[in-house]
Amino acid sequence: MSARAESGWTPPPGKTQKLVLFTGFSCSSHCHFCIDLNKRDLPDKSSRQIVEEMVRAKAAGVEYLEMIGGEATIRGDFIPLVRTAHKLGFKDVVVVTNGRMFADPAFAKATVEAGVTDLVFSIHGPDAKLHDELTYVPGAFDELVRGVAHVRAAGLERIFGNCTVVKQNMKRLPEIAAL
Repeated sequence: MSARAESGWTPPPGKTQKLVLFTGFSCSSHCHFCIDLNKRDLPDKSSRQIVEEMVRAKAAGVEYLEMIGGEATIRGDFIPLVRTAHKLGFKDVVVVTNGRMFADPAFAKATVEAGVTDLVFSIHGPDAKLHDELTYVPGAFDELVRGVAHVRAAGLERIFGNCTVVKQNMKRLPEIAAL
């Protein structure tokens, strides 16, 4: 492990507005196009490592935080981490997610109440057949759709989507965008 990896990330003062915080490789989906599929067994960052990165970034003047993984929402400490980011004063606390955990309305509500400002849902097909085929998780599309509805019902307004373009979904991008 490099000295930089051991010591954690430190932003250059006065230059960085956004911290893209990688939480680890663990994920509840198995997307066939994922560049990190072979890294799923590597250890995720500890709560302490993540909080230390947030504190260093905030002290350096970073205003925006984006949490990514793997899948950050499957961490047992996810909601406390969102709460910590909010308490540290980040203007935006953004999470990129496969959306599956938000199928639980209590989880969706707790996440919004903890201070998440934006969710970016990864959607890879306009319907369950294609999305589930690409994620290798039967029911993933339905969980994502329910998750979007639950965070919207919890009062979150800033909801976005992203899509990894692959051969199987390329011709269906207009349908995905229409969602």
